[in-house]
Amino acid sequence: MTNNIMSVDLEDYFCDLPIHNWSKYKSRIVETTTPMLELFEKYNVKATFFVVGYFAEKFPELIKEIHDQGHEIGTHTFSHIDLRKVNKSELINDLEKSISTIESITGEKILGFRAPFFSINRKNSWVFDILKKYFVYDSSIFPVKTPLYGLPSAPRNIYHPSGNDITKEDQQEKFIDEAL
Repeated sequence: MTNNIMSVDLEDYFCDLPIHNWSKYKSRIVETTTPMLELFEKYNVKATFFVVGYFAEKFPELIKEIHDQGHEIGTHTFSHIDLRKVNKSELINDLEKSISTIESITGEKILGFRAPFFSINRKNSWVFDILKKYFVYDSSIFPVKTPLYGLPSAPRNIYHPSGNDITKEDQQEKFIDEAL
């Protein structure tokens, strides 16, 4: 038997726009997530859903259903912010809003985080200092270079990112990165 890890970024097609524009669009979150949950249940698949907090706030019953089916809930920020374009206080405010929203629905502490747009890189590795205060692990490092993102020198397995270089292993570090 092979073990696999399954994760879902629970976001909508308009999430690349600023959050103040989102209300202009019809969300497809419920109609696209329901069949996925049915398939997961049919094949006994458990996943981590990295949830945009805005959608948790808008569709708490969906988040509760995902959680009640035994899936892990992580956060994907509240407003799907690009971490390459925010400062520390903007990130903290957004994270705390997402954490509070999701934890009030699930009743459980969020353990994991995934950055929208896989937007953690060497230039903003300071983000890890903040994430360590809230989470056990991160799932944002994409260890392949694409035109938009990626850190090809990062490990391709679960590792403990060094504070000096997030692409290097630090056995003394407790915080984990689950490379994709």
